[in-house]
Amino acid sequence: MYAFIGLVLFVLAGDGPNQTQVMTGFALVFVFMVTPLEGLLINIPRINMARVAASRIDDITREMPHGQERQASPQMPDFQRLELRDVTHQYYHEQSDDFFELGPINLSFTPGEVVFLVGATVAARPRWPKW
Repeated sequence: MYAFIGLVLFVLAGDGPNQTQVMTGFALVFVFMVTPLEGLLINIPRINMARVAASRIDDITREMPHGQERQASPQMPDFQRLELRDVTHQYYHEQSDDFFELGPINLSFTPGEVVFLVGATVAARPRWPKW
């Protein structure tokens, strides 16, 4: 790419009144074109791989039998209530360099109910021994 820029600038070099400004303009345009052109050249193999993959997907879908009925999924039984008993969750809390534990929680849910768990109450633990 840089050889091409040098060759073009060498060929365009001449003895004109504003030749320095023209050459500087061409050099800047070519330098700014290098990055987008490199991006295009790098992505050509990826485009070809995508084209081959799309062709293969088309071949596979053509080979699939048509008119095949979907099997009905088994119906889930209706539930009246979902209960959680003595559920706990523990994770590492970086700010306090300790584990935070949520629970034990006892909850029950009914169909159509929306439940949010918001906030936490954390007991303050002293960092220094009490005297």
